[in-house]
Amino acid sequence: PLAEAALSGLRGAGARRVLAEFLPFSPFDTSVFRDLGMRSAQRAVMLAPAPAAARQESLVETAALGRGEFDEAAAVLAAAYRDHPGRWLHPEADNAAAARDFIEAAAGGAYGEAPPGAIRSARVDGRVAGICV
Repeated sequence: PLAEAALSGLRGAGARRVLAEFLPFSPFDTSVFRDLGMRSAQRAVMLAPAPAAARQESLVETAALGRGEFDEAAAVLAAAYRDHPGRWLHPEADNAAAARDFIEAAAGGAYGEAPPGAIRSARVDGRVAGICV
């Protein structure tokens, strides 16, 4: 009843997408959300001990992402999610234009403070090969 009421209120207010993310601490019947028209996606948390990560040699150059590189970074972001099984969860990576809008918004502080150099790029042979937003 609680999930149904919350979802009904959000849809009634015009929400086009609703993301409910939680970590159950006991067995959980996902049909509660499926019956409300929602679908589930498997998520993964990737962790590495800091000392092990720090010991690895860098294979690429990293630097702050410059505004003149947003288009190149957007193409990399869209390509990275092209075949991702949870792609539907990431409308910001639907295509290069959406990815560029996302990067521009993030750089402008739309998702929280973005001090200079916070958005990073990984480079191979001087070209953007990966980003961290």
